[in-house]
Amino acid sequence: MTAKTVTFSIEVGSGGFEIARDVAEQLKYRYYDWEIVNEIASKVGAAPDQVAAAAERLPSLAERIMQQLAFVSYASPESSLGDPSPDTLRSALQTQSDDQYRKLIEVLVRDLGNRGDAVIVGHASQLTLAKTPGVLKVLIHGSFDKRRERLASERGISTNEAESVLKQLDKQRATFFKKVHGVDWLEAGLYDLSISTDQLSLADAETWTIAAANSLSQAPVPA
Repeated sequence: MTAKTVTFSIEVGSGGFEIARDVAEQLKYRYYDWEIVNEIASKVGAAPDQVAAAAERLPSLAERIMQQLAFVSYASPESSLGDPSPDTLRSALQTQSDDQYRKLIEVLVRDLGNRGDAVIVGHASQLTLAKTPGVLKVLIHGSFDKRRERLASERGISTNEAESVLKQLDKQRATFFKKVHGVDWLEAGLYDLSISTDQLSLADAETWTIAAANSLSQAPVPA
């Protein structure tokens, strides 16, 4: 049976965002990443400071956001785009550090995961949906040198600047997951499929992910 939901955890510069978009397009699943969810959340009044000031609004806010997310189209020709900007990734980590906003995101991720036909990038979805049947959890990663080269090429920046950006983001992400969730987010045991793009092409990585999604058992995950 085909996985009803695929989550992607991605090292910056590994090409994983392009892979995730193309997998969504091939499976004809809806694609959700930080930019999409945050944009819709802000439109319905779910900015971190607003959520923190009115925790009792979480259920209604989540429902309103889900109603808007239902209209998100399938992954589009934008699937050729590379990683989101470093500023977007930094903002994602900052908003997730807010306890109430994180609870809201967890509600959304669980709902999206249960409804299915979804590719979810980030949002600690590999943890929130760890025991949800029918969810394929994918890690896309690569060596620091290869990721630095790819980021420099995608962003049109020097390798020195790319190195600085990667070091900062890698450190922030590792610190966030250890502090908030108590895990090393790169631990292989958190995932069903771990792919390095050092030698595999992005197209090959997509092929392996689709194959895994199509063969995933949807039996409940043992507690």
